Amino acid sequence: MTVLWSPRAKKELQEFSKEKRDIVVEFDEKGRGDVKNIAEGLWRLRVGEYRVYYHQEKYKTYVLRVTHRKHAYRESLIKALRHEIGEI
Repeated sequence: MTVLWSPRAKKELQEFSKEKRDIVVEFDEKGRGDVKNIAEGLWRLRVGEYRVYYHQEKYKTYVLRVTHRKHAYRESLIKALRHEIGEI
């Protein structure tokens, strides 16, 4: 599976500690972790206090955002991510 990172998600990932970054990289390589379907085509990976939002297609995964959980469940964020999925 190919994993594509949005520029914003790459930047947000840099704020993670090395340990949390390793968890995301492991997910990137194996496609496993604490994952939940948030909306049609939108998935969330929990990594400690952070959430990784992504969209998955047959052979590709698009990582859209990496955000702290205090911001992760805002309706405006979910709407923006659903809009981004439509542009992929």
